Amino acid sequence: MSEQDIGRRSEQRFCFEDRRYTVRTITRDQGVSVEEVAIEDGARGYITGVVFDSEASALQSAHQLAFNLIEGERLERPGPLQ
Repeated sequence: MSEQDIGRRSEQRFCFEDRRYTVRTITRDQGVSVEEVAIEDGARGYITGVVFDSEASALQSAHQLAFNLIEGERLERPGPLQ
């Protein structure tokens, strides 16, 4: 496997309200793919089969996935009615 096939992997950490999450991306000649979105001590999500034209586009979609995962966890957890 050549260096081009492997691509450059990147891992970045972010925080949304009280939850932290990690976004893993791979940059290749064709564009940027989101490998995984992982909520700390929680859900994981994947964006498969999509190659974004820029890291900014990939991160925008990854952030949206993270927000959806976090919101889904909140809906599953019973809590006080507001």
